[in-house]
Amino acid sequence: GTVALIQDFYFKNNNNMPLFPLVKSILIAGSEDVGPQHIDFSSGYGKLNALNSLVILDDNTFEEGFVSEGETITHSVIVSENTNSLKVALSWLDNESSPGSNQLLNNNLNLSLLAPDGTIYNPWVLNSMASTAALNEIAVRGVDVLNTSELITLENPVPGEYIITIVSDSQNTNQVPYAVSYYMEESGVFEWQYPLENESLSNATFPVLRWKNTADLTNGNLSYRLNSGPWILISENINLVDEKFLWELPIINGNVELRISSGTENYISKSFQISDEPQLNVQFNCDDSVGLTWNVIPNATGYEVKSLINNTFETIATVTEPNFINSTSENNTEYFNVTPIFGNSTGVVSNTLNINNTGVSCYFRGFFAFLTDTNDIAINLELSTAINIAQIQFVKSIGSEQIVINTLSPPFNDLSISIRDTLLLSGNNTYFAKIFLEDGTIIETNLVDLFIPKDEELILYPNPVQNGFSLNFISKGVTFQIIDFSGKVIIEDNVLAIEDFIGINLSQGIYVFQILDVNKKPLSAKRFIVR
Repeated sequence: GTVALIQDFYFKNNNNMPLFPLVKSILIAGSEDVGPQHIDFSSGYGKLNALNSLVILDDNTFEEGFVSEGETITHSVIVSENTNSLKVALSWLDNESSPGSNQLLNNNLNLSLLAPDGTIYNPWVLNSMASTAALNEIAVRGVDVLNTSELITLENPVPGEYIITIVSDSQNTNQVPYAVSYYMEESGVFEWQYPLENESLSNATFPVLRWKNTADLTNGNLSYRLNSGPWILISENINLVDEKFLWELPIINGNVELRISSGTENYISKSFQISDEPQLNVQFNCDDSVGLTWNVIPNATGYEVKSLINNTFETIATVTEPNFINSTSENNTEYFNVTPIFGNSTGVVSNTLNINNTGVSCYFRGFFAFLTDTNDIAINLELSTAINIAQIQFVKSIGSEQIVINTLSPPFNDLSISIRDTLLLSGNNTYFAKIFLEDGTIIETNLVDLFIPKDEELILYPNPVQNGFSLNFISKGVTFQIIDFSGKVIIEDNVLAIEDFIGINLSQGIYVFQILDVNKKPLSAKRFIVR
């Protein structure tokens, strides 16, 4: 991930990708020493520090190029007063050796650093002998003939001009690509490193606060303030040498600053943002417009609404209320997100929403109708929003006739509306709802077809039926009978609903299924086969 950041940063400034030696030298020069001093076999060149490496790129404190066999190249570095440390890292490319060759490097470069007082510093080298004692020895300065990277570090360097010298000891005449990077750390500095200015953090997370401390500060009190309000203590007497602190974010929304107080000094961070994440929802998804809504974010002065246009999210509106209606004639896109605004800064962006994957249609999520156990029709309309709705009609269609079952007007207590149709008419009943908007637009839901039998009608399925399975029947009977081939009634029970079923546990053969009315008068009968 850090390599990708370095490559991206370099590309934006140079319009081409960096060579491998530059990336490697930047990572080494920007690293933090851990474990045994300088370099070692357990932690290598230290712990990666992405920020330090990006500072090297941003400050342009690197040189790169090509070096030929026997060539010597020098670069000048000016070290200012109050410099706490200086790190110089060299990296280059080496081509592979021939099989069986004892030659360790085909292209060997040697790094040295000439100080203003005439002292020459060589890179750190380790004892590579195959023994535990040798491998655990502390690094010493010397000439490195084993590696394609070399590192020189100085603590509290004297100010002045330093000369970086690179000598080529290559065994061929090819030009060798190399890069040398250097990083200087100023002493007496306390500097906030994370969160960055205008960074957006989500509530109830656990960010690690980071700072750089070369001011010999040991302990201090950590506080924060919201929207330039009073300072609120986070923790007392924290260890400043660690240069980090795990903070459980409070549920707050707005612009936040951090402060570390040590002695008589206060170190205040740049402003960053903490906020809830907006929960974006689709109210309606019509051909001509899309309605979006989200939760109110406390302290937000507005909201940025963005949509995906030509593979880039662009701001299409800035609103003060937690809703927005997008005209598809002006912006016909599927993807949206929203971000709260706090003055001149923005908070946490919502998840991106594909409006066509939410299940929301034009003002409704779903329409259902089904026959209940009490022999009436339950009808349910799930609205996605009640905004701009003037009236709702529930309609039943039989043939060419349309019957309005119920009419409702706002306000609606719930977006889920349920009614019952107790007037059952024989034949195919088609149910739907009409949504009338304030501008006169009429929206019709999907259709639901339900069949209601006549008084004497009986429908059996499946027929034949497999023994051990269910036989389904549709009728208006009160009682049903199953009669065997000899005319004997072997099963008699009450009909529980117009659509009912019975589990079949009968011998193979032909049977008669008969329904009776409340007076035990037969209404209809049909034969069925048990296999």
